[in-house]
Amino acid sequence: VEDLLSCISGVKHSGNTYFGRGRHKAAAKKYTKCLRYLSHAADVLQPNRIANPEQVFGVLAMFSLQCNLNLAACHIKMADYRSCVKCSSETTRKRYTVVRKVTLL
Repeated sequence: VEDLLSCISGVKHSGNTYFGRGRHKAAAKKYTKCLRYLSHAADVLQPNRIANPEQVFGVLAMFSLQCNLNLAACHIKMADYRSCVKCSSETTRKRYTVVRKVTLL
C-alpha cells in the first residue's frame, strides 16, 4: 500500500512541477495518469485486508480531489472550459462517493 501511495504521490508531484513551469498540457497528462492509478487502487484495495482502511481511503480521496482540481486548473490555463467544468463536477461526485464508502467501512 505504501509503495502504491508513494508512486501516486510521485506522479502528482511531477504534474505540479510541470504546472509550475507553465507546461499545462504535460501537467494535465500527469494528473490524468494519477487519476488512473487512483481508480485502479480503489478497485484492488480491499478494506478488510488493510490495517487502517479509513486512513488509506482518506489519502486516496485527498489525492483524487487534488488531482481533479489541478486538472481543472490546467484546463483553465489551456482555455478548455468545458473540460474544466467536467473535472470540477467529477470532483464533487467523487468526494461524495469516497465519503460514503469510508462511512460504510
